[in-house]
Amino acid sequence: MSHQTIKDWNHEDRPREKMMTKGRKIMTDAELLAILITTGNKKETAMDLARKLLARFNNDIHTLFKADWKEFTAVSGIGQAKAITIAAALELGRRKSSATPNSKTKNSLLWRRI
Repeated sequence: MSHQTIKDWNHEDRPREKMMTKGRKIMTDAELLAILITTGNKKETAMDLARKLLARFNNDIHTLFKADWKEFTAVSGIGQAKAITIAAALELGRRKSSATPNSKTKNSLLWRRI
């Protein structure tokens, strides 16, 4: 039997499509991570990898946020590129949570000059 991919799922069950049609607030942590992971491998879907990653951190998003990207690579199927993508997204979330409304960072000012 061949490996089923997310493309084989019902359209409304696919993470990207679900977010487009139902919105980001309804998404599970695993579905959001699967979108960042983008692809699976020969044996597992991006959702499978997302679930494994969350399980590694006891399904605790706070613990995941504190982890270094290198810890993500301990999950089989999560290489450096996927780990860095996840870490970058988590860092943006961390910065957003500590920012005040309408605050500007040094980096955002750089973009205004370009």
